[in-house]
Amino acid sequence: NQPTPYFFYGVALTQQKNYQDAISNLQTGAAFVVDNNPLITQFYSAMAEAYNGLKDYTKSDSYFDRALALDPDNAYILNNYSYFLSLRNEKLELAEKMSAKTLRSDPSNPNNMDTYGWILYRQGNFDGAKEWIEKSLAIDKENGAVFEHLGDVYYRLGQTEKALENWKKAKASGGGSPFLDKKINERKLYE
Repeated sequence: NQPTPYFFYGVALTQQKNYQDAISNLQTGAAFVVDNNPLITQFYSAMAEAYNGLKDYTKSDSYFDRALALDPDNAYILNNYSYFLSLRNEKLELAEKMSAKTLRSDPSNPNNMDTYGWILYRQGNFDGAKEWIEKSLAIDKENGAVFEHLGDVYYRLGQTEKALENWKKAKASGGGSPFLDKKINERKLYE
């Protein structure tokens, strides 16, 4: 009847991509939370991430909205929600507002910078995207996903050699999307 073990087990299951079992454990644990808004907020955020893993975006967004209703300034939740929206290329105006809020509250966080840059990329603002993604890499010099993002930006800016250089750095860092090898081999952008 203690919620915390369910929370940690649910998060671990999400990290293992066992989303259905994660949701089941998180829902069970959330039912035990009484008068503890910070803890239920964490449960809602974790459920949102698990539902996103299942590609049930309606439920994912709903749980993110519930979490933000309880803690509207939570930079972690704002960043994750806005990043997931940018990956889906949906509600980009909302994503940009949430991401900008994370930068105001935690301006030196490289994850927040990359998310904001990626949203700008999705909006077609490639110069702005380059600026923010480069700021992220100035702090976190080993993030493969961010190198890939920068490569995509350079490709859109017509700088194929710089794109290829960053895609190779992404691969060397062990990160990146399923399209990364194809981008490198064919020297073209795939999304």
